[in-house]
Amino acid sequence: EISGPVRTDFGWHLLQLVDIKPPINISFEDAKAEIRKYMVLPKKNAGVRRATRRQYLTGLRQKYAVTINQEVVEAMAPELPVH
Repeated sequence: EISGPVRTDFGWHLLQLVDIKPPINISFEDAKAEIRKYMVLPKKNAGVRRATRRQYLTGLRQKYAVTINQEVVEAMAPELPVH
């Protein structure tokens, strides 16, 4: 199932539903441990995620013959939020 276009602060996106997991009931302590894991994990694996994302996007650009209009990118750059 793929959504229609969705606009965010970062541009337009298509979302694909790939899985629905049934809800589970867990204790507060177990939930806290899971939340901590997800809060720490992104910091530890940021480089790996960037490389994986770059590789994925490169593959998409090759597969679908994406052309980037550099003039438009440069014109929009001042509008993009800095994180």
